[in-house]
Amino acid sequence: MPPDTTDSTAIKRPRLGERLVEAGLITTGQLRSALSQQQRTSEPLGKVLVDLGFLQEDDLNRVLAIDLGVPFLKLTGVVPDPELLKLVTADFARRHQFLPIRREDGQIAVAMANPANIVSIDAIKERLHAPIKVFAAARRELTAAITRLLERGSEPAESAPATAAGRPVEPLHGGIDTIAVTQRLLDQGMRWLATDIHVEPEEKLLRIRYRVDGVMTPGENLPKEAAAGVLTRLKILSNLDITERRQPQDGRLKLDRDGAPIDVRVSILPTVHGESAVMRLLDRSTVALHLDDLGIVGPSRAELDRLINEPHGMLLVSGPTGSGKTTTLYALLLSLDALAQKIITVEDPVEYQIPLVRQSQIDPSIKYGFADGLRSILRQDPDVILVGEIRDRDTADMALKASLTGHLVLSSIHTNSAVGVVTRLLDLGVDRYLVSSSLSGAVAQRLVRRICPHCRTERAPTAAEAEWFALEPERMVFEGKGCRACRNSGYAGRVAIWELFVLDDECVRILAKGGREFELAEHARAAGRRTLLDDAREKVLAGATSASEVMQACKRDAGEGAPRTH
Repeated sequence: MPPDTTDSTAIKRPRLGERLVEAGLITTGQLRSALSQQQRTSEPLGKVLVDLGFLQEDDLNRVLAIDLGVPFLKLTGVVPDPELLKLVTADFARRHQFLPIRREDGQIAVAMANPANIVSIDAIKERLHAPIKVFAAARRELTAAITRLLERGSEPAESAPATAAGRPVEPLHGGIDTIAVTQRLLDQGMRWLATDIHVEPEEKLLRIRYRVDGVMTPGENLPKEAAAGVLTRLKILSNLDITERRQPQDGRLKLDRDGAPIDVRVSILPTVHGESAVMRLLDRSTVALHLDDLGIVGPSRAELDRLINEPHGMLLVSGPTGSGKTTTLYALLLSLDALAQKIITVEDPVEYQIPLVRQSQIDPSIKYGFADGLRSILRQDPDVILVGEIRDRDTADMALKASLTGHLVLSSIHTNSAVGVVTRLLDLGVDRYLVSSSLSGAVAQRLVRRICPHCRTERAPTAAEAEWFALEPERMVFEGKGCRACRNSGYAGRVAIWELFVLDDECVRILAKGGREFELAEHARAAGRRTLLDDAREKVLAGATSASEVMQACKRDAGEGAPRTH
């Protein structure tokens, strides 16, 4: 029973906002801003804080779980009972935002996004025909788990009963339902958590492929006759010119998945056999935009946190195309207090919209590039500036000078290593003194696939793996055997391996003397700086990724011989 408010000894429980401030999860200023926003929207305070980017949903759910007396369960690494998963459908699990986990003490443990939803609890009990023990879980983790375990493991599109606009799609024979087929391709991409959907016309067929966890995965092959209709449908959805077939076109469309919007970036390119389309799916619910979730952890993390909280300087994120540079930049921005600071970005394109951050997209067709955007940003009184990519001397020169005049500048650049950022800037023609006085540090990273937690097994390393990672004879490594949850690939999701290079006083002296990249690298090793392979070795031994995956990702950097891990 609730305490009697007339009793002077009753303890009044602090409100949610006050508890979050006391726990150090938000600041007083952020609470004031959220309360002001709540008065306008009448939404729950917790949702307002998460939407504004002040609070992580995991942290909110932990606090709310304490209020309800419900234990909080982090789903990463949790392997639900396969027999329990057979009792529910993906639609039912999504509707009630829950997942059955295991049987314990005559009950079924379930993870729920909203443990206070009595209607959903009753529906779950009825479906499972058993009493349940409720755990709280992060909505984002639940959504990803439902997709991975109840949808992603479904059969390929050739034999699976696909749906479009809520109705069944008939098998393709003489006639082709263009709307249904196009919707089927999009649905399959969302089920498989694909980042890209490729629609590729060939001489005798229309090939569909999906990029899942960075790897191209075959989909269904359609008749050649379907190509024109599918491409036209995609153009209509993306507000593109359906009569233009000779020039490339770029557009966007929006999808809805259980009330959650998904942005899709569409690129059309004319080829020998007709127009080819690539759709980039930008789904915030399945993308980790926090450094911990990305795998940016370890001994170097504290130094990275120090650099990102400096009032000025330049921090660059490097790596090849597809290494997750933009995602890491967004995660770095989300770690900043956007209420107390003016944060402006210039990007190509804007992939995810961030609360309280002013984001601008370049447009080469009107001669609005990174350098032009940066000039305008400097007149907007910013504290933090994000430049999507440094591609030329003008942009590099202006970004470094901006950091020199009291701004924190974040950007990305294409290099293979963190220390290689210095060489790349010099190659662009930037003066040495400007690099040494403005550059604070650089992060280099690669994305490798995570081992599926549902089929992960131990094994002895091969001789090549033991040599690569300097493994002791008794050390074991992990791999995924392949299961329904990972579509027999052995992998589910990706994690970053990374290194941090910091420009200290000795680096400045090396640059002043005309020193080269190998001298900076030697100093970094002597100072105990961790390398990509140091971080990769830890993640391999921890079972986050496989030895073969790291060897494939890093072989270009290390050559054919064994890399140095110490």
